[in-house]
Amino acid sequence: MFFKEINEIDLGETPIDNIFIDIFMPMANGTYVKVYLLAYKYAFDASKAEVSNQTLAKNLNIPLSDVLSAWDFWEDKKIIKKHFKEEDQQWDYSVEFLNLKKLYIENIIKTNDPKKEKTTPNELISVTQNPNITKLFNYINEIISRPLVPNEKIQILDIMDRYNMGPDMIKSAYAYSKQKRGIKSIKYVEGIIRNWYDNKIYTIEDLEQHFAKNTERFGLYKKVFKELGFYREPTMEERRIMDKWLDEFKFSNDLIAFACSKSKNTSNPTISYIDAILKNWNDKGFKTYQDIKDYDSKRSERLEIYKIIFEALGFKKPPSKEEIRTMDKWINDMNLPMDLVLHACSKSKNTSNPSINYIDAILNDWNKKGFETIEQTEQEVKAKKYEPKSYSAPKTKFHNFDQRTSSYTPEELERILMEKQKKRFK
Repeated sequence: MFFKEINEIDLGETPIDNIFIDIFMPMANGTYVKVYLLAYKYAFDASKAEVSNQTLAKNLNIPLSDVLSAWDFWEDKKIIKKHFKEEDQQWDYSVEFLNLKKLYIENIIKTNDPKKEKTTPNELISVTQNPNITKLFNYINEIISRPLVPNEKIQILDIMDRYNMGPDMIKSAYAYSKQKRGIKSIKYVEGIIRNWYDNKIYTIEDLEQHFAKNTERFGLYKKVFKELGFYREPTMEERRIMDKWLDEFKFSNDLIAFACSKSKNTSNPTISYIDAILKNWNDKGFKTYQDIKDYDSKRSERLEIYKIIFEALGFKKPPSKEEIRTMDKWINDMNLPMDLVLHACSKSKNTSNPSINYIDAILNDWNKKGFETIEQTEQEVKAKKYEPKSYSAPKTKFHNFDQRTSSYTPEELERILMEKQKKRFK
């Protein structure tokens, strides 16, 4: 039983015809229904007379294109009418909500009127001349356990025409509806057909591929959750993430399972944890297990190189990220042989505080000079050792003394000397 609480506070109400809820709402997706209901509410509120499609999009937090698609859908169902103005843009138009009761009387009751059965629409007349359509109706009769009435046959023909689906697809929709949901309603079947149409499933071959893909996909969901130790159904967000691994990253099930095996490295495995691993692999361009194996092998070799270099320098700590980048530069960018790098490390005995930067300065110098072997560095040392040096007399306090003897003649110098001698012996 359903009933309403009596409320003395009046905040306003928007009357919605049951015809919309019972017949038209099941046809549409949630976005189209939200657009219709909110705009219908505005239609009853005089203060909202200037509301536009852009306002609807903003208030519903959806793209304007979704609003316009909704109006296209409801216009196709003939329950609204668009009114354009010459100066309006393509998206800017008024929407008139048609009277659903009147529509129901004109289109539903009249088609069920026994008097009208004598004047069957042309589509229904042609059915009796098409054996495939006849077989379709007979098949549906068995599914729903009763004969189709003429109006139902017309609706089925309309669905086939609207979505361009053949009789086999209609049969499959009815069979799927009964098997999976136990529902035999034409409106529900139309919803299935519309969903297939939106997913570009037009033929039995497309449908078989779709079911095979979904079967495989659900198998993957189950396998991933089992590997992670989860005993529940995945949420919609978890399914979206796992679908990304297949559709966007193009990873195989085996590669995804291998990533899940990494969950043993954490005490609290999650889909997000596995997603981070797979995203990293995708960013690195990995597509197969062999790609990862090769990378891990090279990584192990590189870690061993770091260890050897640090041992040569006497370091007993793990390298920092900056030190790793510097050592990678020697190997990747400079392409220096390992023996030359270790020879540079041996120079650390010349300093009391050896560091990667000290060795980097040595290797940068050798690289600029084009040295690729230890012999080339030793030849440079020998050349400097035997290089001749020019001699210059040491400077004294008399270095800048101005010689004045050159300004006297020999006779004057002799006289000066004699005078000094006489003074000395007085």
